[in-house]
Amino acid sequence: MAMASARSAKKSSTVASPATAMSMSDISENACPLTRDPHCQISRGRVGLVVQERPGEHFLHHFWLLASWTIDEVGPEALLELYRQRGMAEHRMGELMNVIEPALSSSSRSKAHYRGRVPRKRAAPCDAFAHNEALLLLAAMAYELVHVARVLLEISTGEGWSLLRVRERVLRVAGRVLLHARRVVLVINDIAARLWNRLVARVLKLHPVET
Repeated sequence: MAMASARSAKKSSTVASPATAMSMSDISENACPLTRDPHCQISRGRVGLVVQERPGEHFLHHFWLLASWTIDEVGPEALLELYRQRGMAEHRMGELMNVIEPALSSSSRSKAHYRGRVPRKRAAPCDAFAHNEALLLLAAMAYELVHVARVLLEISTGEGWSLLRVRERVLRVAGRVLLHARRVVLVINDIAARLWNRLVARVLKLHPVET
């Protein structure tokens, strides 16, 4: 295979190094398409090489991309951007399954036995597809709400937040409820209270988008 000379512009995402955190804007990234040897047995295919040059490191980082598009159909930069979008979509789906944990039913039949015993009450059979659709939509709405909170916390704190971190440090917080002077007060720890104050301040600055 022969290497063609084509370079892409710098991308922006986040990469962590052992010493400090640096952004992809500091990384020189080149997308190099590889032309197929005419004697190769592959009738249709394409291999792309992405080379990353990071400040302070002597060795280059690289990875390969396989695609069925030709270089005339999708250029090196567009192919790399599609790869980034696919990786982000897979990451979001993983967050949805691991953090929100939608529990979907696989059968519309009621259980005849539960842990080796006959259940005292049996639920009536239901439309499993409609049931799962409603649960998945509720899980998607919950994900959107937590994702909005994650973005607002990243803006207010200047740090990266995962969905799990938002759930554990902001939503799943221990507290006690006080009833005083006809008012109900929820008392939480100082760290969670500061995060909630920042989150509420950002929420109040949001404006509806005209469609």
